[in-house]
Amino acid sequence: MTATNAGSYVITPTGLTSTNYTITFVNGQLTINKATLTVTAADKSKAYDGLIYSPFTATYSGFVNSETSAVLGGSLAFSGTATTATNSGSYVITPTGLTSANYTFNYVNGQLTITKINLTFTANNKSRAYLAQNPVLTYTVSGYVNAETQSVLDVLPSIQTTAVQNSSVGTYPVTISGGSDNNYNYIYVAGTLSITKISQVITFTDVPEKLLVTDTYSLVATSTSGLTVLFESNDVTLATVSGNQLTGVSKGTVQIGAYHPGDQNYYAAETFATIEIYSTHKDIMHLFTPNNDGINDYWELPDLATWGKCDVKVFNRWGKLVFSDPNYNNLWNGTSNGTPLPEGPYYFVIKTENAGVVTGTVNIVR
Repeated sequence: MTATNAGSYVITPTGLTSTNYTITFVNGQLTINKATLTVTAADKSKAYDGLIYSPFTATYSGFVNSETSAVLGGSLAFSGTATTATNSGSYVITPTGLTSANYTFNYVNGQLTITKINLTFTANNKSRAYLAQNPVLTYTVSGYVNAETQSVLDVLPSIQTTAVQNSSVGTYPVTISGGSDNNYNYIYVAGTLSITKISQVITFTDVPEKLLVTDTYSLVATSTSGLTVLFESNDVTLATVSGNQLTGVSKGTVQIGAYHPGDQNYYAAETFATIEIYSTHKDIMHLFTPNNDGINDYWELPDLATWGKCDVKVFNRWGKLVFSDPNYNNLWNGTSNGTPLPEGPYYFVIKTENAGVVTGTVNIVR
């Protein structure tokens, strides 16, 4: 008998002889059963890329007589949810398709695991000026596969900052949170919102154009920042400032500054007002006090600027010329040839360039 493959085969006895017996031969049967061959689909895994996985493989257990898969018929194929899977998750790999005369097949499923991949959301850095509205916060996304875009994501994350409109100058975090997707792990990278200083504008709202020596005036100025404005004099020999109180010291033109040095949110700012400090005697043309106290020491002609060039002559009560200047500049200190004149009235004649001849009396008081 030469049967080797599975199946049923006839066993026929022959060859016996006897003088005493009649021999009847009855056939028997040889049954060769199929062996069990276990075909196990190999487990597979991959990171999400949006594509169908290929190829699947299997292992064999149960071959006899050193046989291999070469003795099998048909074609190893695979079915199950894994064959069409593209999203992350776990899927069944089912082997099938083989034939054999000698083996029965025990198919064992495998598993395809598709894992999520990282998608990075990076907050874009932003900046704005103090007190401005926050800009629209945005992020940049990197890590998409297979030419995918934001449209494939299930739930987008949110982006936010701790800065509000009146937050002080500084740097504030811009953070991303929340959201989810079936195929991507969300990775968040924070950014910053930088708030920068702004300018302030200072304006005088109450300031004199002129101020008498020794008089005081309450200065008023405001800033667009709402900060308290400070004051200073650029020449304390002409005028001083204490708080907001301006005091005339001596005759001249002085600049008064209204300023704020700035703070965390505002740049420094300053504005100036020009103020004429004039002598304490309002009728300066007819009286001055040349006693070297720094106040009203010179004979001033208030209209000198409008009169133009002035030829001034001053006489005492006896008609003697005691002072003369063909181009007067408001600097006569009550002397004659360097000698102080006595107190009293003096007669003057002024030939002006623009106003004709002006005459009158000036009193020297020491």
